[in-house]
Amino acid sequence: MSCRNILALLASFFLPACMAAQASYTATKDITFQAGGAFTIASPDYSNKYIQGIGFYADANLGPHFGIDLQFHANTIVTPLDFGESSAVAGIRYRIVRHRFEPYVRAGGGLGTFTFQDTSTSSHYGLLAGGAGLDYHLMRHVNVRFIDFEYQHWGSFPPNGLTPYVISVGGAYAF
Repeated sequence: MSCRNILALLASFFLPACMAAQASYTATKDITFQAGGAFTIASPDYSNKYIQGIGFYADANLGPHFGIDLQFHANTIVTPLDFGESSAVAGIRYRIVRHRFEPYVRAGGGLGTFTFQDTSTSSHYGLLAGGAGLDYHLMRHVNVRFIDFEYQHWGSFPPNGLTPYVISVGGAYAF
């Protein structure tokens, strides 16, 4: 057996092991998390007046593009007609990172709560939601959410469903 054949045989055993180590590092390097808060304004689809509140969100990016998204909106602070809408949505998110900008789209499902504040009566409804937005990486651990738009469909809200939308702006800490 020639020296060249022995080197080729050794390379075939050790080269894949080296490549696997590099691949696992690269795969775990792309997992990032962020959690933050936001100011929200909603068009409730129950009246023509806007309602306002606060929101919280968390994202886990599992690779360069796909991730998991959690959103909570409590539009119960400024309610001109004494009703509020809150929602909790979990789903998937697709993002594209361009320099410091990160546009994304997301889709998910969750639970919506409709509350009449004068009687403290609440009702809960299942919902589907889709949205899009733009994050900006201000510093290493600080992200600014320039805009987030979410369209919701509360299918079981009587009599024909409810279709509010929520707009948010805020900031997050990136881990």
